[in-house]
Amino acid sequence: MTEDILPNTPRFRSGALPFLTLCLVGFLLPPPPPLAAQAPTPVEGTAAEAPEGRAFLMLGVQRFDVDDLNDQLRATGYPAFSTSVLTVGAGGMGVHGGFLLGGEGHGLLGPEESTADGAFRTRIGGGYGMLTLGRDLFPDHPGSLYPLIGLGAGAMTLRIDERGAPTFDELLEDPRRSVEISRVSFLLMGAVGGDYLLGVGSAGPDGAGVAVGLRIGYVAALGQRSWSSEVGRVAGGPDLSPSGPFLRFQVGGGTPP
Repeated sequence: MTEDILPNTPRFRSGALPFLTLCLVGFLLPPPPPLAAQAPTPVEGTAAEAPEGRAFLMLGVQRFDVDDLNDQLRATGYPAFSTSVLTVGAGGMGVHGGFLLGGEGHGLLGPEESTADGAFRTRIGGGYGMLTLGRDLFPDHPGSLYPLIGLGAGAMTLRIDERGAPTFDELLEDPRRSVEISRVSFLLMGAVGGDYLLGVGSAGPDGAGVAVGLRIGYVAALGQRSWSSEVGRVAGGPDLSPSGPFLRFQVGGGTPP
């Protein structure tokens, strides 16, 4: 069980540090030299080169640790949750000299469960946002490979609803027939992504194309705040954060290098 304030030192899961270190090393490596064939130098006085960028919609799956939460749910008669959630998100990156600067956000769509007697329904979900920094290892090609690091924050929510349709008098006597509690975390992400720009030049020499790709990574929790609800702070509670490994497919658009 965590403290009600942020810890003094970051918390990483045991498998996260090697992966994040690898991403950082890849980020610092210089890009490979370009091929001999180069695009012609723009003629002086022509229009300025269009800025390069990419924007994606992302769909994937992420695992996270719900053991502590499931232990408390089982002890009080509620069903346990799965360790995986569906993620839906979007993001964009601007390209500046091989560096990728951007941001992204993801929603975590967890499962819905019911108690054995059918009296209550529970749902888990959440989301997070990240500012990202990366390095394109192949800046002069339509295919890209890039390590990414990200820093942001997110929250996990647990909702418990009473099933059935109450009468008006029952609502007057007991209006609080559901509760939603959440926990905010500060997050660090390490990832490796790759995408390929299709249809480059279809709209002219500066035309954009469709970009498709894949991303794999890990989100680590740097610290967690206490649980809270609509009525204020909730004392105690298990560890729970949107941290863990993920795999995402991405599709969007981008401009050619």
